[in-house]
Amino acid sequence: MDYLAAAASLLLVSMGIAGCEDGRVRGPKVGVRVVHAAPTTGEIAFRREEREEASLSYAQASGELLFDADRYDFNVDVAETATGTSARRATFSQDLVGDNEYLFVLTEVAGLVQPMIFEKPVFESTSDAEVTAVHAASSVGSVDVYLEPPGADLTTAVPLGAVAFGGVLDPATRPAGDYRLTLTESGAASNVMLSSGTVPLGAGGSVAFVIVDGTAESTAPFAVVPAGSTASLLVDRSTQSAFQVVNAAADTAARDVFVDGDFTSPALAALEFATPSPATPIAAGAREISVTPAGNPGVVEVEHEFTAARGLIYTLLIAGEPGGLSVGSAANQAREIAGIARIRFMNGASQVTPLDIFLVPPDTDITNRSPLFTLQASGISQRIGATPDDYELVLRDADTDAIVAGPEPLTLAEGVFTILAVNGATPGTVDIVLLDDTASP
Repeated sequence: MDYLAAAASLLLVSMGIAGCEDGRVRGPKVGVRVVHAAPTTGEIAFRREEREEASLSYAQASGELLFDADRYDFNVDVAETATGTSARRATFSQDLVGDNEYLFVLTEVAGLVQPMIFEKPVFESTSDAEVTAVHAASSVGSVDVYLEPPGADLTTAVPLGAVAFGGVLDPATRPAGDYRLTLTESGAASNVMLSSGTVPLGAGGSVAFVIVDGTAESTAPFAVVPAGSTASLLVDRSTQSAFQVVNAAADTAARDVFVDGDFTSPALAALEFATPSPATPIAAGAREISVTPAGNPGVVEVEHEFTAARGLIYTLLIAGEPGGLSVGSAANQAREIAGIARIRFMNGASQVTPLDIFLVPPDTDITNRSPLFTLQASGISQRIGATPDDYELVLRDADTDAIVAGPEPLTLAEGVFTILAVNGATPGTVDIVLLDDTASP
């Protein structure tokens, strides 16, 4: 069923504005799920009227939200973390009718957040589950959707249907149990585009598989959000993870990086000081890296274990004095957001730890302000969003309150950036390195 046909039978989109009248008799509770499928939009605050009902990152589904049957205005706001402000990106109205349930897929059209609203009767069963699929990935062509038990022969299986961008499949039922979602090119079953891990379906459950675009945060070209299932984000089972390394060791010497004790050849060779490495594929799961001086694999300076989730890209930061190195790791979070500078901070300055970090408008007195982050050496912050503008960066010794760098003028443009703190030339000082992560892992 294409988007226009779906509108006639399953998709109801209402753009009128209507409030709720005081004293109105409330109807039965109605279930709503919301999926963030807008790839260049920041974290969403989904509001019923002005009440926040869910906060969603990209490719995330809310739990079931229960509302009285009625007509509501729904609002979509996007937060700017650095200043604590938010901007309204979409407003729409919808009648919530008793004995029905709703899925709101928040996607993008020409850079604007647009809701696709799906309405269907409540599913009830003691033995079966209900499934459907929604195509919200503009970068992905039409796909055939299969949902079969693991190990099933797809050459004899019948797909749930074919779906293109903006489309939705008619609901189907499957006996409760474990399944595998497979997406193939429409009409070409041999061209498998995604074969998921195990997806559990519970009796009486209703699951919508929402296809979403890939972003720079993942090695996967696209993914599937299983709204209504306990399964996590679905990517192809063959998808690897990836990692990059930033060398901020105090001696500024090059380092080699090895993976899982294989010292045959380094995964990253002669990694220069304060220069992020390229993204390097790595198998998902528990991984261990070893850091040595460049060309000297017999001297392991530090080992670091981390768990790589399938499809995610990680950054590892080396910091400290030779013989006392440490490594921090964090998901890269390099998705680009329209109109926003996304920035994270790394403390590679082992001379000043912990380090308070301030990003403030010019000429701001930080005396009574709380830092955005306080990081130990080899610490990596999450990314925050800020309006492209002029700022000042101030770094402070968290133990003594002494300013160790700044106020440093900083002009942020739209894009993705890292501020790396490294040891200064004299004890107790810090140098600042600005890294442009835009269009990189």
